[in-house]
Amino acid sequence: NTDPILSRAGYLHLRVPPYVARTTASAVEVREGHNVTLSCRAFGNPPPTVVWRRQDRQIIRFNGATGYGASVFNGSDLMLTKVSRKHMSEYVCVASNGIPPDESWSVKLHVTFEPIVIPQAKVVVAMEGGQATLVCNVEAWPRPTMTWEKEGEEIFDSTK
Repeated sequence: NTDPILSRAGYLHLRVPPYVARTTASAVEVREGHNVTLSCRAFGNPPPTVVWRRQDRQIIRFNGATGYGASVFNGSDLMLTKVSRKHMSEYVCVASNGIPPDESWSVKLHVTFEPIVIPQAKVVVAMEGGQATLVCNVEAWPRPTMTWEKEGEEIFDSTK
């Protein structure tokens, strides 16, 4: 056969929905006052954009409890500095590239801090032989173990 060989080249542009690699654990613990970075690596074609937000819809504070913030953060690495207990929340990263479905990943941020006693009534009055209820509210993470003492001795629900 003397017919010339015909060939044709073409390009295939494969469109792939976003995929989030689980590079950050689903729960992260950081000490109050320290810095933490939550990472969300996303892949797909076209390359996806990543947006972080808090599950509780509160403002994301980037620099301490009262620092500047935004309702969403654009980018793969969410860096929080001088973390406080107010940062404790579930953070959600959402990857999207216009090819459904979007993909999301949640990270629970636990901020550890020393117990703080929240003041209650300084004086509790009761009749002799009557009952009195003493209240002690404490804020801490992780949740503290609390004991009551009288003159150095641990006491429990009792008539002491």
